[in-house]
Amino acid sequence: MSNNLPAWEPNLLPVGNYRFKITEEPEKRRGSGDGIYIIFRLKASDGLNVRKYNDVFVPWEERYRDLLLALGGEPDEKGVVHLAEMVDVVGKTFEAEIVHVKDQKDPTKTRDKIANIKVSVNEEEGISMDETEPEDDIPF
Repeated sequence: MSNNLPAWEPNLLPVGNYRFKITEEPEKRRGSGDGIYIIFRLKASDGLNVRKYNDVFVPWEERYRDLLLALGGEPDEKGVVHLAEMVDVVGKTFEAEIVHVKDQKDPTKTRDKIANIKVSVNEEEGISMDETEPEDDIPF
């Protein structure tokens, strides 16, 4: 993953297709007012590199519903998919794109965001999402 980004945005994932693996239980938080948001901690892989990545979802976004469906969630009679009803999602994988969008609070900045989430894939398929040990740790 080359990092040809402005100096103030060095941690953005470059735009492109990625495979994501959930590394921790999603964390539900309460925002200002009655708003709830969910933080997903993931590993992102472009096929060559693996990097830690976090994204924030809100329940009313279509991409949140797409994520839960990709992770194996089932819609209820109203078509709503609930995270609370899902079995453990840690270790589950999905494919999606990273897009860059202007930050709503500061339009001079850009942030990366998961978009166009696809159906989940088996862990056995494709590339490994495990981080390799640095060469210095290889015993002789």
